[in-house]
Amino acid sequence: MNNNIIEKYVTFEIGNLLKEKGFNVPTREYYRNYPTAKIMSWDIGKYYNGNDDSKMETAGGMTYVSAPTTALTISWIRENFGIQIFLDYTFYDGFHYGCQVVSPNGNVNEIWIERKDLDIDGADTPQEAENAAIHYTLTNLI
Repeated sequence: MNNNIIEKYVTFEIGNLLKEKGFNVPTREYYRNYPTAKIMSWDIGKYYNGNDDSKMETAGGMTYVSAPTTALTISWIRENFGIQIFLDYTFYDGFHYGCQVVSPNGNVNEIWIERKDLDIDGADTPQEAENAAIHYTLTNLI
């Protein structure tokens, strides 16, 4: 039995998109956005709203961007915008993943990462597919 499972966090780019769209949920993880580097940080037992620059130290031009889990991000999108993100898969020489994004009006968009190495599209991991669907949703639907 594999109990070595860890939570998956959104990328820095998605964290920035969430900040632009009004994500203000305190998280334990956040990116420190230095002028020359982006570093993921966390504080055990403490939760911060990394998107509220007025409450975070911004010395030396550093700002913060919250780094929520993909599960929290998908829940936030559903609760605030009524958009559902579902994991989907196909089997061709192994599993390949995509997502369906369902808008409140019932429109369905299927998000599949284009694969140059196979005859079929799809991500190698569920997390890669979820990140693609979250990015699509934040840039095209919200």
